[in-house]
Order: sequence, then structure tokens, then C-alpha cells
Amino acid sequence: MNVEEITIDQLKVGDTLCYHKRGILAAMIRIVTSSKFTHTSIVSYIGKNAVIVHEAVPVGYVPHKLDYSIKDTIQVIIKRPKVNFNVQDLYSCIMDMQGAKYEFEGLFAELWWHIKNRKVWIGDKEVRKNVFCSKANAYIFRYAFEMKDYEQWWSVSPDIIAEDFRNFETYKLKIREN
Repeated sequence: MNVEEITIDQLKVGDTLCYHKRGILAAMIRIVTSSKFTHTSIVSYIGKNAVIVHEAVPVGYVPHKLDYSIKDTIQVIIKRPKVNFNVQDLYSCIMDMQGAKYEFEGLFAELWWHIKNRKVWIGDKEVRKNVFCSKANAYIFRYAFEMKDYEQWWSVSPDIIAEDFRNFETYKLKIREN
């Protein structure tokens, strides 16, 4: 993928980050999705000293500083929505997911589903209780960004977001100095 590289200070609220991460959970997700991208988050706040992303991680759906979120990351691509959106709608969707637990059981179900040679995540629609990272972002795409391609937001995996060039401009995040 030959895309423009941008720095952290060029990020915008609403940018989705797709991560190629290290670790056991990332390896499991790579197996399930057949993609190098194993995690997603969304930029929810940009301040003077920090960029905050919201993401589904093992402790639940939470905000993190970007510096923390990109630990153990090999590569990050940015998916910038091509549509205009209302930031308050973005925040409303984020609030919908506050308190959601990480969908561990669903991850194992997805692994089993893929072992049976199915190539689509089955997911479930209950975002307020259980959430994957890509499911959370796709929920935002559907309801805050009004992207019709995400009507089945509960069954979206990180690779689907990473490979979506129709709805998003794509950049590579410069995470380390050369």
C-alpha cells in the first residue's frame, strides 16, 4: 500500500486508526480475519498535549491517550471519512458504548466460525453490552457518519475497515522518527 504518511499532529477527530499490532490477541485476530490489521480505534479528542482515542480493549470500551494505544504497534493506517459529520453525533455513539465489555466470547466464536471456512464475522447487534474494536467503529460509521455501507456494522472486522477506500481517505501514521 503506497499512501501518504502523516504525523500525529495532522490527525482529526473522527479519524479511525487501523493497527498492525504484536501480541497473542493480535495474532489470534490475524488468524480469524486473514488480515495484518488487528485493532481499530477512533480519534475522539485532540488537545494541546494529547490525542485521545476510544477503543474496545480487554478492559472494555475506553478512552486512551494515543501514545498508550500505539504501544506494541508495527504499523498504523488512518482512515479519514470522506463524508462530513456532526461531532456531537460521534460523541453520542461513543456514549452509547460507554461501559460495554470486550466481547471475548464473541472472539472465540468468530475463531470457530472461521475455522469452518466462513469469511464473514457473525457478530451480534448488542453494542451496549459487548463490543469488538471494529464493531464499535462500524457502529459509529453507520450512525454518526451515516455510511450506508455499514448497515451490518456488528459483523465488521478490522480488515474490512482497513480495505475500505470508498468511504475513507487512507494515510499511514508516522509513529517513529526515521
